[in-house]
Amino acid sequence: MPSRTRTSAPPPPNAALGVGVIVHGLDGLLPGRHRRGIWEPASGAAEPGETFAEAAARELAEAARLVVDLTDVQVPGTLSWTG
Repeated sequence: MPSRTRTSAPPPPNAALGVGVIVHGLDGLLPGRHRRGIWEPASGAAEPGETFAEAAARELAEAARLVVDLTDVQVPGTLSWTG
């Protein structure tokens, strides 16, 4: 298999969309524990076609086994950066 042609052009643009979930209740914040033992919010990549709220609800269910109604999910803001 030949290698790709060398060029000085930048790579084609791509994007990743992810969500982080903060659960706030009467007892404070609910953190999650990452598989490496680090405390962090439930988070992950959004699936194609999902809204921010849908992705957050799904990630929370996957990470913490908590099921939420989409009407209870609030998206307080978004963050965008290039790297």
